[in-house]
Amino acid sequence: MFGSSAFYGLKFQGRCLAAQLGETECHRFFVGTHNVREPNEIHLVEYDEEVCEIVSRGVYSHPPEVETIHPHPTDALSFFTCYREAGNSVATLWKLPESADDTADTKAMNSLEQVLSLEPNDGNRAIHSVVWDPTEYATDRIIALDRTSYGVFNLDQGCSVVKDSTWSSEVLPNFTAGCFDPHHAHQFVSINDTSIRSWDLRTPKVSQHIENAHRQLIRDIDYNPNKPYHIVTGGEDRAVKFWDLRKSSHPLIVLSGSHTHWVCKVKYNRFHDQLVISGGTDHCVKLWGIVSISSAPLGELEDHGSELDTDRLIGTLSDHEESVYSLEWSACDAWIFASLSYDGRVIVSQVPSTEKYKILL
Repeated sequence: MFGSSAFYGLKFQGRCLAAQLGETECHRFFVGTHNVREPNEIHLVEYDEEVCEIVSRGVYSHPPEVETIHPHPTDALSFFTCYREAGNSVATLWKLPESADDTADTKAMNSLEQVLSLEPNDGNRAIHSVVWDPTEYATDRIIALDRTSYGVFNLDQGCSVVKDSTWSSEVLPNFTAGCFDPHHAHQFVSINDTSIRSWDLRTPKVSQHIENAHRQLIRDIDYNPNKPYHIVTGGEDRAVKFWDLRKSSHPLIVLSGSHTHWVCKVKYNRFHDQLVISGGTDHCVKLWGIVSISSAPLGELEDHGSELDTDRLIGTLSDHEESVYSLEWSACDAWIFASLSYDGRVIVSQVPSTEKYKILL
């Protein structure tokens, strides 16, 4: 079982949810709708931990279906969305109005300021997601992913113009997701089909390659925020796998049968990497305690004995009624996370207090 949960309902279906990364004082998330017949919306919602309630902090017009949302790492008001418009795939950087933090009208439809749109040199490219470089000196660098490759974009003038862009010459099938290495500059890890690749963006060349990492399409990847070279992946083979990129011949841990259908999202906790969440098309969200390969000092683990020194499923959230397409940890707290299912149901949950005490005490 999880701790207390709160619910929020969109009036349309939804596929994407993202933490407002630049907001570190409260639990806020962007949520986008995905409706083919009606104009779509982006909701900025906040979880009030004291009363266990999700409240709206603004609803913003975004007529095309919102495929993905990618908040700026430090600017709370800026974020990319990816969507299709007039048959084309578009990635646009938006800015919330300055009043968004305090006085946004939560009942009326608010407007977003369009800052820029990414326009690949090759008009055949279809950008489906954007990844911000999280390093402090490079928040003006992003990677855009299309279905067969990636492009590096350098932004300028407060991220208002594209200074230059370069697309990789590699053509790879089913290029689904990627993430920056938070420990080493210029390193990026991507997944395509059943393979994992680590890239040196200065070259750009593949520095590590894991073929057939999953038996079926890999749908998501995340980098351990505390431990270099360690990543987690989830795929359509229903497995969650943990890897050390230096020892790529086999995974460190395989959570086989962790879900009864596709694993759509996997996320490391931003503060305590032994906590991992996963969600998928079996309508479930699972919270894992993966201690054996965590960054926690061995002394801390030994103090708790075998109770903590075991990789295990901490709990399963079964309150979603449709496929879970998005998961996010709160940007300001180690114990809060949100999930979104296709029917537009947002659930914010808490790590059980017993697990907090095992980690903190």
